Amino acid sequence: MPPLPTADEQRAQADAYQKSAKELDARVELSGHSAKELEMTFERFLASLYMTAMLQLGLMHEEGGQARVDIIGARQTIDTLSLLAERTKGNLTSAEQNFCRTPSMKCAWPMWKLPMPWRVRPRLRLRAWELSPA
Repeated sequence: MPPLPTADEQRAQADAYQKSAKELDARVELSGHSAKELEMTFERFLASLYMTAMLQLGLMHEEGGQARVDIIGARQTIDTLSLLAERTKGNLTSAEQNFCRTPSMKCAWPMWKLPMPWRVRPRLRLRAWELSPA
C-alpha cells in the first residue's frame, strides 16, 4: 500500500481542486448557465445512484445503444440507496427522506422480475448479503 499523502500534499491537492472548480464554474457561467445549477446536492447524489441502478437493470440505455443487465451491480446500488435511507434517518428534510425512499423501491421492484444468474448454477455458494436462490 502506498504511503498516505503528507499534510502539505493534501493541502496542495485541495488547492488544485478548488482552482479547477473555480475555472469550471467560470466556463459554465460564460455559457449562459448558472454554476449553482451544477452544484452537488444530496438529492442529485441519490438521483445519480437511481439512474445507475436503472441502467444496471437494463431498464434504460444510451440512445442507439443496447440495454445491458448487471444484476450484481444493480443489487449493490439498490443496497446503497437503502443503506443511505437507513443511516440518514432523522438527518434529512422530509423532501430528502421521501426522495431517498422512493428511488430504492422503484429500482428494487423490477430487479425481482429479472432471471437470476445463480438459478442456472445451483451449486453456487451465496454470501449472506446476496439473494437466496429460488
